[in-house]
Amino acid sequence: MGEHEAGIARDDEVSRDLALASAPLISTLGHAVARQRLRATLLGEVAEPVRVDRFALRRELGRGGMGTVWLAHDAHLDREVALKFLRRSTDGEEAELRLLAEAKSLAKLSHPNVVPVYDAGRHEGRVWVAMEFVPGRTLRAWVEAEQPSPRQRLEAWIDAGRGLAAVHAAGLVHCDIKPDNVLRGDDGRVRIIDFGLVRGTESSHGERTLPGSGFAATTSEPRTETGHFVGTPAYAAPEQRAGGVVDARSDQFSWCMSVWEALGGARPSRKSLPERRGVVLPLPAGARMPGRVRRGLSRGLSRDPSLRFDSMDELLAALAPRRGRWVLGGTAAALGVTLGLLAAPRDAVMEPCVEAGRAIEARWGEDRRRAVMQGLGEARGTTAVEALDDYEERWREAARRSCEEVEVEQVRSPRSLDVRRACLEAQLDQLAALVDALEHGDPSASGSVGAWIAALDEPESCLAPALLDGNEPPESPGHRRALSQLRQELFAVRLGMRDPSLETRRDRAQQLRDRARAIGQRSTEGQVAEVEGELAYLAGDAAAARSRFGEVLDLGTDVGDASLIAAAWNGLGRVALGLDVDLEHAAWILDRQERTAGALGEASRALARALVQRGRWHLLRDERVAAESVIRRALAMLQAAGPSARWTRASALRNLANVMVAEGRVDEALALHDQARALELQGALDPTMVRAARGDALLAEGITQLGAGQLDHAATTIEQALDALQLERGPRSVDVATAHVTLAAILDAKGDVARARAHARTADEILRESHGVAHPDRVHALSALGTLEFREERFSAAVVAYARALELAALQADALPSTLAIHRANLGEALLRDGDLPRAKGLLERAVLDLESALGPDDPQLAIPNKALGEVLLARGEVPAARERLQRALVVLERHGVSAVEQAETRWALARALLADGEREAALASATAAATEFSALGSSWAGRAASIRAWMETNREE
Repeated sequence: MGEHEAGIARDDEVSRDLALASAPLISTLGHAVARQRLRATLLGEVAEPVRVDRFALRRELGRGGMGTVWLAHDAHLDREVALKFLRRSTDGEEAELRLLAEAKSLAKLSHPNVVPVYDAGRHEGRVWVAMEFVPGRTLRAWVEAEQPSPRQRLEAWIDAGRGLAAVHAAGLVHCDIKPDNVLRGDDGRVRIIDFGLVRGTESSHGERTLPGSGFAATTSEPRTETGHFVGTPAYAAPEQRAGGVVDARSDQFSWCMSVWEALGGARPSRKSLPERRGVVLPLPAGARMPGRVRRGLSRGLSRDPSLRFDSMDELLAALAPRRGRWVLGGTAAALGVTLGLLAAPRDAVMEPCVEAGRAIEARWGEDRRRAVMQGLGEARGTTAVEALDDYEERWREAARRSCEEVEVEQVRSPRSLDVRRACLEAQLDQLAALVDALEHGDPSASGSVGAWIAALDEPESCLAPALLDGNEPPESPGHRRALSQLRQELFAVRLGMRDPSLETRRDRAQQLRDRARAIGQRSTEGQVAEVEGELAYLAGDAAAARSRFGEVLDLGTDVGDASLIAAAWNGLGRVALGLDVDLEHAAWILDRQERTAGALGEASRALARALVQRGRWHLLRDERVAAESVIRRALAMLQAAGPSARWTRASALRNLANVMVAEGRVDEALALHDQARALELQGALDPTMVRAARGDALLAEGITQLGAGQLDHAATTIEQALDALQLERGPRSVDVATAHVTLAAILDAKGDVARARAHARTADEILRESHGVAHPDRVHALSALGTLEFREERFSAAVVAYARALELAALQADALPSTLAIHRANLGEALLRDGDLPRAKGLLERAVLDLESALGPDDPQLAIPNKALGEVLLARGEVPAARERLQRALVVLERHGVSAVEQAETRWALARALLADGEREAALASATAAATEFSALGSSWAGRAASIRAWMETNREE
């Protein structure tokens, strides 16, 4: 049509719905313009335009049930605008004022997929809205005229969905989303138009927040009016048609109805609308639609609004097309090139790549879906099937794309198809191993399904140009079966399917290594070496892990295998960060990891994992802002990657939680762990029956709970982590030692010093005997032992343990000043109790100075050094200075809840300082609070509480 068509209503629903539609009013503005022109003709005058505010009307562009649209000229800004006049409200002045307020709020909204609203006002009792004039066609007219491809239609509607999300973010509901109210401009940009029914967001109590008003206006205005329906019945949500509360989810329904019609050719029957989660609507006869899109639209079309997506953003993330070409449906008569099959003669091929993805059907089809559902149960099975369906679609897309570049576009050589076919068939072996374990209800799968699915290699990685640089000879047909079986077994060993014992898996990997060497394909040898390196890493065997990952790098370089090279750098980076804690070497490795991962695709999970590694590196350097930034970037990439990346995203969320803990934002950290656990639980109905995460995830969660003061929860979580880690990584791994140290800290806080000491000693023994006396993590075990000696007033032993911890920390090349300061503070406090005041004062003053310089004066890590320094000053008779330090420490402890024990200790020291300063009443009050706090810590602290009360009696005034 070539003109702006905002406001032109079209509804081809059945006649009973047409009867509900409002008839347009006669255009009095049209009459006014006609009279003006007639007068000019009869009297020979220059026609003066009819003006509305500052706008001169030119001509009517269209009309519909909600009013008329005019082309007008803005005299102030000298530009053309589309001026929409809403039909007069029958509900009086209040309704008109609401319409005006909501229209004006649109003028504040700026988004490329929403037609800009310049202004709003009233003219002769009718609200008008001035919008940008955009030549173009509605999406309905565009589809009818140009017959765009299904992918083009979906992309246009996704653009419209982004605009709709912006409308919702502004606190508004459109109320009339349909193909006639979305414009595709001549510039190709899609814009939402026609805001005649826009409303402010309603609450469940019938209150509406007027945009820009700052308050809720109670209203009982219905969504349906006597005798006619407000909206377009064909696209309206059930609650809208029934006159119920309309919110953003109602717009979501209308959007999904429109997209379904655009892709399927017809709207679904309202009788078939889903009434429970997971129901997928049937397609019209002959229609094809990607499974991901069909599932997402079906959920958005749920009869119950609560079953739909929480937001348009969430819906769009579920529907956004993957990289590559649209997977077209069709019933081509000729077979094309298929992976694992011979190509049909070229002169017989009509669509040469239409069946390029058929090979996956042997690994994943309806029978397998049913078997997985039966093996896992409905809750976890549904989520696993959803992720594997997503994987299937991406695999088919990669298979089709690899074929089309050779057979259709002819931009690649036939060799590229062989290379990519081999890559994709290797991924089918992984899928076969996974599905087999899920079908047979592998006991190991109860909490590991997510991690297993996340371990599937990305189909998109087979399309990476870097993959074509390899020089590995094609696999021998005679070895194909043996290679397939080896790869399946390797995947099972890597993930602990059937037998999660780390020792057993390492032995099995060695056997597979011998088999791979016998076959003689170096890339497969590299894959086995990668698994061996991973298992060595899990066992805390740094030397073996470095050796195996180095071998992967050599093999990958020899055959030019980009995926092996990326895996090698990833493994070496993990060793440098997690086992060696060598930050300088890790930085060198991370640069190469990011570069090689980027060669596999800028949106690949390999790159996201590299970014998470970089975030861990920043955190170890105490660069918290940088760590948060880079991990959030990785999370954004994983969010866009779809359901199959959800568990990788869970791991990234837990890494971000570690950053929040370091920042002291413990509540945010707990929320992130909750999000991660929700992703890992896969919708399990009874979370207590499922080990929701691997041992390392449970360990991180327990440490966060400890930081939040949730001691009972933390103890339970760390005990679960310890059991899992001993199975997954062996009883002598570094992470097992970390779990023992964490449990020691929890038991110390609960007053169970004897059990705490046993765990701390076990941790030190594991690290000293299995990983060397200079292992960096021994610092934590020695510090825990020093603290427990301190608790039982064996101060000389505490001095020895703390001194060893400080010496070991100082040996680390990347040791941070703040970290060394904490160890000096611990040693200084032990020296104080051991009677060595001069050394104690020097160490504590330096610790406080370094911490204030590195972290600022209010950081929670300053609380304990300030407390100890205050006690040193008190012992030296410097009472005012001592009091000031102790009060500063107490403020920080109370604000951040660092440690109940330290808070009670500080309050007790402050009581003595106050008494020495002559403030007996304040001293007794502080001592009373300290005694109460010690009593609350349990029976282990009863002696301390009793001694404080005895002191109070001695110093109480008679």
